[in-house]
Amino acid sequence: MVWKSKVPLKVKVFVWSVALKRINTNDMSQRRRPNRRLLPQWCIVCRLDAESIDHLFLHCQGARFLWQRLFLLAGVCWVSPASSLDMLVIHYGCFGKSKRGVVLWRCAVLVVFWVLWLEKNSRIFEDRVVEFGKIWDGEFFLASLWASVTKEFNVVPLFVIMSNWKAICG
Repeated sequence: MVWKSKVPLKVKVFVWSVALKRINTNDMSQRRRPNRRLLPQWCIVCRLDAESIDHLFLHCQGARFLWQRLFLLAGVCWVSPASSLDMLVIHYGCFGKSKRGVVLWRCAVLVVFWVLWLEKNSRIFEDRVVEFGKIWDGEFFLASLWASVTKEFNVVPLFVIMSNWKAICG
């Protein structure tokens, strides 16, 4: 799913690194340097639990909010998979089996991973917090934009894609 997606290469590489559990989260940093304690060890996004790859991208309150909005938009009930890799491997087919549906779904899934990482970093390095409703709006726009530049959507204006994902993919 990752390499066939129509998103920028840096996003593909990042999500592939997530799938391989190669990005720096608190738990990974702690394993690499066990003699240095990281404080705080909790997730910077929700501040409720220890930060790990699967927590940050699936189980964190912010991640759950984005995933639930995406699946609600697709009209599908969602149960969080055990790992980020499972999320990438399972083909949900939420926007149908058409080429447009597959392209848009792949873009949307990878964008969720990307915007969560950007939000985590902005909270750490810029001390800036964005509400998850606004993050969802950005995710929705990015997925629509990246899908709009593909050959499957070459005759569909961006505002039409953004108006109704399910209808445009049917």
